Amino acid sequence: MGGIDLEPLLSIVVPVYNVEKYLERCLDSLIGQTLSPIEIIGVNDGTRDGCLAILQRYAEKYAHVRVYTKPNGGLGDARNYGLDRARGRYVCFVDSDDYVSPDYAGHLFQAAEKQAADIAVCNYAYAYDDHTDQPVLNFGIRNAIELARGRAEYLKLFLHDDIAEGFIGYNAWTKLFRRSFLRENDLWFELNDEIFAEDMLFMLRALSVANRVAIADKLLYYYYQRPDSIMAVYKPRYFERYKECFTRAEGLFAQNDLRDDLQPFLNARIFHIYFQCVVNAFFAENPYREGRKISRDPWLRQRMGKVELCAMTAKRKIIYWLYKLRIYPAVYLMAKAKAK
Repeated sequence: MGGIDLEPLLSIVVPVYNVEKYLERCLDSLIGQTLSPIEIIGVNDGTRDGCLAILQRYAEKYAHVRVYTKPNGGLGDARNYGLDRARGRYVCFVDSDDYVSPDYAGHLFQAAEKQAADIAVCNYAYAYDDHTDQPVLNFGIRNAIELARGRAEYLKLFLHDDIAEGFIGYNAWTKLFRRSFLRENDLWFELNDEIFAEDMLFMLRALSVANRVAIADKLLYYYYQRPDSIMAVYKPRYFERYKECFTRAEGLFAQNDLRDDLQPFLNARIFHIYFQCVVNAFFAENPYREGRKISRDPWLRQRMGKVELCAMTAKRKIIYWLYKLRIYPAVYLMAKAKAK
């Protein structure tokens, strides 16, 4: 599949950490790509299982597979490590427990090249052991989105509670990026120990400077739902790390003179995350105390004063008004039901 001495058209960065049960399926789907030449960069992020041996076996067999080992630093750090070593014209990121279709790289590459885009996005589906759901995104008739003349309007759509999930999605793993675009704009992932939602912040930064996004309206990525991930556990500092993420997003908007236009939409997204944090509280030792602490946070209450309600789903609006009216027990009951 192409010579490794040729400049790759695409670098695929795969952070790897304790996924030996799923890693071969992921790598096989990448080895089988129709686009050539490409390079596959496996970043062993301090894994403690048999992943490194699997990576090394693939690197010995396939010249375009490169393997690096580093101390554990989290998903964002591993992606940055691979990105820093990428040589392709474009770069994309695949999580090591997911898998892709054979034409994943080819369709994204062709979409970006045809539209002279900085970013290309494809469709994805939730994949389970016994079935695969329908595609998540709904691109309609779009094949490209011009951002240069309407970036603020597009970012409003991106921040919508419902439209975002049916429009482009917050994740980085259904996206292809022109590598020179990332370099020129100094775009890197935040470290995981500082924030949650590093994909969202990365995409907000990228969309704030991109001129065009191309659409490959095909189901190309399979987001695997691991059985062991269904068992939720309490995540310490969940709310605090999300606060840090959104505070950085506010700084980004202010830097680009977008904050006045976008803050109400960002606040709607903040409320969406607030409810997730209350759900997380129900896995804590004292869930109601944790929920009250989050609900009464001054930073949160200040931002809930001006929310773009059109950016919320109908269900989210109900929860919002319960929160605004300080009917916290009703919010907690809804969160508790979701946590079960």
